[in-house]
Amino acid sequence: MLFILVVLAASTPGVVQAQTTPAARPPGAESRGGFTFGLKGGLNVASLLNEEGDTGARMAPAGGAFGAWQSGGNLGVQVEALYSPKGLSIGSQTYQIDYLEFPVLATIGPRPKRVLRPFLTTGLAPAVKVRTHYPLDSDAAQETFDEFVRTWDVGWVIGGGVDLPLGAGGLVIEGRYTLGLLRLFNAEPSDTDVDDKNQAIAILVGYRF
Repeated sequence: MLFILVVLAASTPGVVQAQTTPAARPPGAESRGGFTFGLKGGLNVASLLNEEGDTGARMAPAGGAFGAWQSGGNLGVQVEALYSPKGLSIGSQTYQIDYLEFPVLATIGPRPKRVLRPFLTTGLAPAVKVRTHYPLDSDAAQETFDEFVRTWDVGWVIGGGVDLPLGAGGLVIEGRYTLGLLRLFNAEPSDTDVDDKNQAIAILVGYRF
């Protein structure tokens, strides 16, 4: 009996240590992705694309919110809600067409770590017209212009940027090009405007929480 008690006493510290030692983190745990959200804003440089080439550009601030999911690997998904001013300028006159845009984007880049992370992004951006402005001071002309611009648009987005750790979240800097896939105007087939489409270059800076 005395021999058994001595053996149990000798083995007890090792048992206690094994129970209190924390489990090791699985490989790659520090690189796992997840869901984040944030805000972004910047500058839109927009114009129209037609058979004759580009029109004059309209520059205006853009911005909104985004939610992103990043896998533990290289791929992610980002959904946004942005106020996106578009249109064109001809001389001193600016034709304003503003949209509420909902980009759904795929992202690809290195695994998320506490270092500068470059990424590429592409996807579709459905948009609904929320405001138009015709440069001439005429209610009738304004109403006609608003009816001439279609309510819905869908753009194809391609871009890229960098994500830098900052505080509890990260600073996101990106550039993107959006090309409208639908005809912009309710034009007759014989009109010169029948094939006009939106296009815009955006420079955006955001913060993810």
